[in-house]
Amino acid sequence: MALCTFVKKTVLFSAFALFNSNLYANTMNKNPISLNSYERIVYFIPDERGIIQAKVAQSQEGNATLGGVTGSPKELSSFSITFTPQTRENETELKEREQYYIKSLSRGFEVCQSIPFKVTKYKVEILPSRVHLKTATQCEFGVFNKKKQQLASFHLLLNHTYNYWCHLKDENSTAYKTARHIDNNCALHHANTKYISLNGRDISDLSPLTGFHNLVELSLENNRISSLPIGILDNFSELKKLILRKNSIFTIQPGTFDKLTKLSWLWLMENEITHLPRGVFDKLENLDWLSLYQNKLEYIPKGLLSKLKNLEGMELSFNLLKKFPEDILELNKLISLEIHNNIISEIPMNAFVNAKKLVNLSLSRNNLTTLPENLFKENSKLVYLKLAHNQITHLPLGIFDPITNTEEIDLTGNPITIWF
Repeated sequence: MALCTFVKKTVLFSAFALFNSNLYANTMNKNPISLNSYERIVYFIPDERGIIQAKVAQSQEGNATLGGVTGSPKELSSFSITFTPQTRENETELKEREQYYIKSLSRGFEVCQSIPFKVTKYKVEILPSRVHLKTATQCEFGVFNKKKQQLASFHLLLNHTYNYWCHLKDENSTAYKTARHIDNNCALHHANTKYISLNGRDISDLSPLTGFHNLVELSLENNRISSLPIGILDNFSELKKLILRKNSIFTIQPGTFDKLTKLSWLWLMENEITHLPRGVFDKLENLDWLSLYQNKLEYIPKGLLSKLKNLEGMELSFNLLKKFPEDILELNKLISLEIHNNIISEIPMNAFVNAKKLVNLSLSRNNLTTLPENLFKENSKLVYLKLAHNQITHLPLGIFDPITNTEEIDLTGNPITIWF
């Protein structure tokens, strides 16, 4: 009896201690300040003495300008981030400048470590310096108090203008090479252009492009681009087509496409992408075509595609997918789905129940052995159904009966022996 009482008290004490520790952790995790919206692309503008001023391509009224192309002082404003205390108790503390400082959270990036900041009441600014960049550099910074507690963090893309990169005259600079491919004479009359195509130019650096904020179409296929730094696409709010086919992109960071709310085509095929973080496509509500074929994707995280309510075309072929993407169920405007040449062994019975507009479906060259009964019961508009070169040995009798408009059902290369 005494032992039971002891055990009971011990369990209750442990539970109470755990509750209090969680409560303390949650309290500590609440940031006492909130950063207001800010421009992530910061342009370093040198004066006649070589002193760098931190600017953003905005008018005094906050409207986007072509300052990231031209470098004209009339089209640039001083960079700053304002912040707000979350509670009244923090207001007094925030008034003391010495209480707060900015520290780089980007390890291994010397440029990020060297940026001098000034923190005044409710405002973060970058001080003049002699920092120069070799390329646009993505940095993460933290806001700390005198107790060395991190209160908030923010990302910046540090860059020079197109005009700066184009006149650099450094043959070893990847940014200089890209700028010269845009216009070998560094002319600025095209700053308002809506179309840029740099296909097959052997470029790897996108730094000179960030200022062209009126772009509607940007085509960069068949180059050596390996990454998309956070912020590099932020100014392209009017962009409708982004073509990055046949590069060397291996990962895409959260937030990369967040500003591209008008994008309708996103072509990422023939890259080296191994993983896509959940949420990376969430802001692309107008996207109607997404191509990811011929990458190295092993799975599609649940929720990755669920916000793409207007998606009509999806290409996932030539990857390493073992499982059919669950999010397909939520894409009710889907017209074409190509997911052939993977290693998928099973299709969920309700996979296409909401895809009532589906016209083209390619599942060839997977590891399918059969298909669920009534899989196509809602797909009367299906015209092309490709199931060739799987391991299908048996199929439910009448599985294709709902498909009344079909022109092709390809079952070539399957060892089918039974219909049941």
